[in-house]
Amino acid sequence: MPDPNLDEFGGGVAAMDIVMETTDMRVSRFIMAPHGVLPWHLHTEIADHFVGLTGIIEVEAREPAERVELAPGDEFVVRPGRPHVVRNNGDLPAAYLIVQGVGTYDRVPAAPADA
Repeated sequence: MPDPNLDEFGGGVAAMDIVMETTDMRVSRFIMAPHGVLPWHLHTEIADHFVGLTGIIEVEAREPAERVELAPGDEFVVRPGRPHVVRNNGDLPAAYLIVQGVGTYDRVPAAPADA
């Protein structure tokens, strides 16, 4: 089901579909706009399990500092409470699948790394 409220993602997300959702688990497909950024945030209970689908997605995280590029099929996990940002540095849209859980979904804004 498409998510009509993309503004909450800071303008860098071109489309987002929730594939599956329960009380403690969510699976979504995100399409990032060219040069799009999903701003720094964290989740208090859930881990983010990223899987690259198309293009190259960059995930940068803190505590500890880490930056990965996800090509199609690549995976990366961000533990609960760890601030992170998602970027598409390319000139074309890029997509990823994200499995979020186990726990209650939230999205807490976090200060940028250089703040």
